[in-house]
Amino acid sequence: WNFIKAENLSEIIIFNAVINTFSRFAVPLFIFVSGLVLSYRYSTKFRKRTFYSNRIKSILPAYILFSLFYMLCEIAYLSRIPTTKEVIIDWMIGGYGYLWFLVLIMQLYIFFPLLIDIYEKYNHKSEYLLLAAFLVELLWAIVDLGIPKEFLFPSGIFYFMLGIYAYNHKILFDLKFKKLFIIIISIIFTTAFITY
Repeated sequence: WNFIKAENLSEIIIFNAVINTFSRFAVPLFIFVSGLVLSYRYSTKFRKRTFYSNRIKSILPAYILFSLFYMLCEIAYLSRIPTTKEVIIDWMIGGYGYLWFLVLIMQLYIFFPLLIDIYEKYNHKSEYLLLAAFLVELLWAIVDLGIPKEFLFPSGIFYFMLGIYAYNHKILFDLKFKKLFIIIISIIFTTAFITY
């Protein structure tokens, strides 16, 4: 639609830049909600095998289907068949159709049982865990490794832990935490602009 309405290329670029800027919070919010929902569903002891099986069934088919769709679109658009190496790399980092966030969330799912174990062990120091997760993600965003890194799990560790924290402190379910919930959402919006 924006390509039809735009008078020239600069309008398209400005429009897309505005959309991109104001949608940056979407991935961090998705990661936050994932941490929250997983904490809710797996708040008691659970079998890791069942957990991983459920996660694979929920995310892998969609990832494969959309990656295949975007790969075929790219082949049609570029009139070039990618090499096997290019396909493997793109599928591993979510390069097709901007699916990198699914690769990121799959890694967070892999680490969820470990993160929950750590959280339960140090529950009395949960604020320090949250701060540590924030510092890890911030340093990850700042340090230049010379490689794309937004799809690697440190890119979402803070938002994921924030979701776990929010569930465990019943922030969404208790009115007295309403101000704290507003602060959390504000943090998600603010840090999304900085790190994404």
